[in-house]
Amino acid sequence: GRVHTCRCASLALRAFVVAALASTACSSGGDATVVRLVVTGDLDVSGVRVQLRLGGAGVTEPVEDDRWLPLAVPGSGFRLTTDASPPAQTFRWVEFQVTAFDPAGTPVVERRTWAGFVPRRVVEVEVHLESACRFDRMSCEDGRQCVAGACVEVDSPPGIGCGNGVVEAALGEECDDGNGV
Repeated sequence: GRVHTCRCASLALRAFVVAALASTACSSGGDATVVRLVVTGDLDVSGVRVQLRLGGAGVTEPVEDDRWLPLAVPGSGFRLTTDASPPAQTFRWVEFQVTAFDPAGTPVVERRTWAGFVPRRVVEVEVHLESACRFDRMSCEDGRQCVAGACVEVDSPPGIGCGNGVVEAALGEECDDGNGV
């Protein structure tokens, strides 16, 4: 009996080590080029909408995607993830617009961020949605957003602007690079 018990423990330990190694290999990304968005929050929400826009210098039409990330149990203290991969090598960045919705389906807070793709790497970007930035408590204007209860500037990914191959219509705004052209 004792040898059998040790053998089972040994098999269980081997299975644990194999699983741990596999997990490490997956988290390093292998050959995958991925930006992983991690959304956390302290709000009472039912889900999060993530709008993605992928682009880069020389990309004339950014790729857009719209995802709904529901909470299994609506509430606060959540962590959700979604991955973005470039459809071609010319795509260098992904921009995320993250909107949280309360249980009634009303948007309560929104954040924007972006990250660049790194070949054969998984890049994690965290967006924390805080109750201090609820729309009914805070309003930011002129391209600014609320972070930790304060309005801050929002930067754009490289390749968004005039004369860089990104179509103005895809941006949904007038092109103004600040040089009067």
